[in-house]
Amino acid sequence: MRLFLQLALFCTSVNALSTTPRHITKATRREQLFNIFGIAIVASSATGVQAVSGELVPASKLVDELKQVRANVHSGRMNVKKVQAATSKTLEPLRNAMEKNPLNPDETIQPQIMKGHMLELDEALRSPDGFTEYVSKTTKDTYPGGKVERELEEAVETAEDYCNLVDCDNLLVYR
Repeated sequence: MRLFLQLALFCTSVNALSTTPRHITKATRREQLFNIFGIAIVASSATGVQAVSGELVPASKLVDELKQVRANVHSGRMNVKKVQAATSKTLEPLRNAMEKNPLNPDETIQPQIMKGHMLELDEALRSPDGFTEYVSKTTKDTYPGGKVERELEEAVETAEDYCNLVDCDNLLVYR
């Protein structure tokens, strides 16, 4: 798989560096080249994360899956093991992509914020009352799925903030 990615990167890089315009696109050749490097870097850096299904998916799909995990926790359809399995397939690859994306604006702090939410989610999952109904002290919102649901909501909000800065439809993540 790594050889395939390197070959695809090389072929696309050569095409992106070509001085003969094949057609006019909205993205400059430099942006295309950075997008290709971003895909390759995110895909190759994801090898540290255990690949579950071995596919490239847009980061926006992972955000949608994370929203579904939160909805399932809200409705009481998920337990600790199911949340851990779902977040290892969605949240961990998403955070990894957010952190490794070479197109990140300089001011983006969402990857660090996401890391904090993941630590808090892990703590909530280990807590015996992690799924017990929780009322936020700051927002006064009630979470039937407990602190686990609240942390998932914060992770979703952070991912959406990140996607407002970076085009998550074009940020491919290997998982």
